[in-house]
Amino acid sequence: MPVAQKAASEGLLNDMTLARKALPKGTKTGPSFIEIRMHSKWENIEKFNPFPLMQKVHPNVNFEEMGAKFDGKVEMTHTEVYELIGVITPETVAAADKTK
Repeated sequence: MPVAQKAASEGLLNDMTLARKALPKGTKTGPSFIEIRMHSKWENIEKFNPFPLMQKVHPNVNFEEMGAKFDGKVEMTHTEVYELIGVITPETVAAADKTK
């Protein structure tokens, strides 16, 4: 996921998760993969453009040729935007405990 790493290094992305559906499987179950991107600012959602990042990370790749290979093989079926309300991690719990 070098493009996500480049986006994170440029401050456009905080976190990216790519997950594959384990069950159920089959042609009638819908999408097999889900990508979740976490941005620190709302405006970064609109600024996030993977194509310039891909060119920086893979300068010798012909993206038109690559796009032709993938055309029809990958389908974006659904996009949603959520606002993150909170995250609980061992670090956030430890920080909260220190304020008590």
